[in-house]
Amino acid sequence: MSFATPTRRTFKRTLSHLSECNSSDTEEPWTPPTKRFRFTTTSEDDHFGSPSTSSPIYTASPSSPSKKRRRTLSLDEYDLTSVLKRCNKGAAPSVDAIRDVKLFPRSERDGLIVVQQLISRVKSSVKGRLDRARQKVLETELYLEWLQEFEFVVTAIENLLGAKVPGTRKRVTGLGRISFTILYQLLDEFISEVDAHHDRQWSQITSSPSKTYPQTLTIIEESQDSSTDARMEITVEEAEEVLNRYDILLADAVRRYKIECGRSNQKLADAIGGKEYAISRACCLLSEQTGFGGDDDGDSLLLEARTAMQEWKEEFGSDAPEDVGDDELASD
Repeated sequence: MSFATPTRRTFKRTLSHLSECNSSDTEEPWTPPTKRFRFTTTSEDDHFGSPSTSSPIYTASPSSPSKKRRRTLSLDEYDLTSVLKRCNKGAAPSVDAIRDVKLFPRSERDGLIVVQQLISRVKSSVKGRLDRARQKVLETELYLEWLQEFEFVVTAIENLLGAKVPGTRKRVTGLGRISFTILYQLLDEFISEVDAHHDRQWSQITSSPSKTYPQTLTIIEESQDSSTDARMEITVEEAEEVLNRYDILLADAVRRYKIECGRSNQKLADAIGGKEYAISRACCLLSEQTGFGGDDDGDSLLLEARTAMQEWKEEFGSDAPEDVGDDELASD
């Protein structure tokens, strides 16, 4: 592969606030308690959602002592990194681990914050490792390091989607939305981080130290190093393999989400169409800045997941354009 100095991209990625299947998407303004607690009151799910009133996960409602209320945690209390790493221990996550996963924020804004906290930890871990190695890497090599460091997230979601109610062959319900939200926001924010780092590299002539990023080769340094062509080719191939695994898993999460929340839900289907449109544009930007996806402008990136999202939109959505505005996606 011949080395060519990258050209400056001609468009900027726009910030997209995308709503998940939170209460405003799937429920009426007031929802009967029997529906609101449908994942926690069935006999099959007693292991995951109906502990005694002394449990730290649930508290009794003062107005109705017989009802259990889903506990909500502050953003400082909910450590997504630790929760997902607990789901990596063995093929089947423990009952406690699944219960804690279900405490993932329902608000898209709060969910995004905890995902960003996870990404910040990953970036810090990668930076520490590369700084200790005292060797500059290519930009694409840094992005691959980030993707590979997210391995614990991928394994955790695989285990969660395969989890079954103890003693039965029934899958644990209520994990489709959470799995989709975590994976989607993780990939969306990963591309944002690539964009931010790429902008920083273009804004400086020399590679200066940073508290956020390890040192990477500048464009000039890359052109003067004869090994960069081969290194970049290997990195692109490995990154595409990793992204393919993300693609398959995200597609599984999309289908599970549709089964649990999306049947005959036109508003949610339209929101999923908007998400597909946004992630397609993000894949195009990622391909332009990194070379991931070859020469097809990113059309091959996350293809299976985007196809599943399109099918959901076509099956249950309205005739509205896929680029749905934020006001139509959230009413809270």
